[in-house]
Amino acid sequence: MQITINFPDDIGRQIQQLPDADGFISTLVKQALENRRSEGDSEEQGGSRWARFSERIRKNPPLSGAGDYVRECSREFRGEFAFRHDSE
Repeated sequence: MQITINFPDDIGRQIQQLPDADGFISTLVKQALENRRSEGDSEEQGGSRWARFSERIRKNPPLSGAGDYVRECSREFRGEFAFRHDSE
C-alpha cells in the first residue's frame, strides 16, 4: 500500500538520503503503532499518567549504558590531569 505523508523539508531530505528509506519508515511506524497499543493497554488498566510514565522509563531507560561512558571519560581525565604546579 502506498500512503503520502508530508514532512518538513529538512526531515524529508534526511529520509531521502537513507539507503533503505521505505524499510526505515515501515519499521519506525510499526514500532510507533506497537508503542501506542501498549500505552493504550496501560490506560485500560487504569494506571495514572505518572505510573504509565514511570513504567515507560523503566522499560526503556533514557540513560541506559551511560554510566560506562562516564566512567571511561573519568578514567581518561584522571590519567591526563595535572595541576600546573605539579609540572614545575
